[in-house]
Amino acid sequence: MLSCGGGGGGGGGPKTWLPPYIYAELFSLPTGSSLPGYQSAVVYVLDSTTGASYDNDDTMVRFYESGLTGFHAIFNTNGYYFEGDLLIIPGSDVTLRVTVYDNENMKWRTYVSHATQFSSYPTITEPASGASWSVGLPHTIKWSGDYPTTNTFIGLGIANPNAIDGDLLWPSDGYLLELASTETSYTIPANSLTPGNGLVMVAIGTEFPIAYEAPSEPSHNAAPGSTFVIGGFNYVPITFTGP
Repeated sequence: MLSCGGGGGGGGGPKTWLPPYIYAELFSLPTGSSLPGYQSAVVYVLDSTTGASYDNDDTMVRFYESGLTGFHAIFNTNGYYFEGDLLIIPGSDVTLRVTVYDNENMKWRTYVSHATQFSSYPTITEPASGASWSVGLPHTIKWSGDYPTTNTFIGLGIANPNAIDGDLLWPSDGYLLELASTETSYTIPANSLTPGNGLVMVAIGTEFPIAYEAPSEPSHNAAPGSTFVIGGFNYVPITFTGP
């Protein structure tokens, strides 16, 4: 977890602290919507050298929405990440706080990111809810919405309604397909899907940095690449038919 450090002639000094890599996502549903089994917040806290996960024994992950009390995320021992279902009001300010124990120097270190949730999310205009798609044909997803297009992205995916927190059915790599936020449609090639049921999802997202809480120690910021991605999405259920 930590490397050797400090120590000169007579008395040593603080050990070198290697900050963790933190990747956090918070993707909200529109107010009034629900999706059984969905966890809106997922946070990975990893040793930046070994890639090992920090867990409940040495880490606390909390979210704060403006004007509301904090929410503690719970460690998922199957996926090795922290998760929780947060109901965030559109347009609210959200703070992520990740506190990790530095056992070499016997102190807690807190990393913080301040973000603002979107006021509205994309509306899916095609397909219609309950539509049927033949897997042997190409199909187009269309959406619209009043959301910022600067420093944001659109994310597309089709989820398994029976395993909403598992890998996506499409794209094949299991992750959302990121598009420029100015795009309003995308065509999925023929034979990209298999027969069954799915949830077409269209998300809007943006990234915020994660910094060390004490500004006097900038070298202790979270490891390079650490980020807090916040956004929201809509979805519609569809059926895939074919051989």
